[in-house]
Amino acid sequence: GYPLDAVAAFAAMVAMAEMDSDPPRPADSILGLFEGEPGLRHLSTQDAALLRAVYSLPPDREAHQHRRQLITAIAKPLDED
Repeated sequence: GYPLDAVAAFAAMVAMAEMDSDPPRPADSILGLFEGEPGLRHLSTQDAALLRAVYSLPPDREAHQHRRQLITAIAKPLDED
């Protein structure tokens, strides 16, 4: 009963973002698709920013540099909204 694009967005978040349950997901995240929250059918602005940031990380950096770049990349689009 879920649209294919919603399931694909959920799968992208789970596979690429490697999220765990601590801290809990944001309230409007596609990660709540199968938790019965009505209206969750699309990536939120935060979801999209996270995926763009993960995809844009250069693979040849140390972990602490990845974290800094990821946080900066996610915060930038959210500041513009």
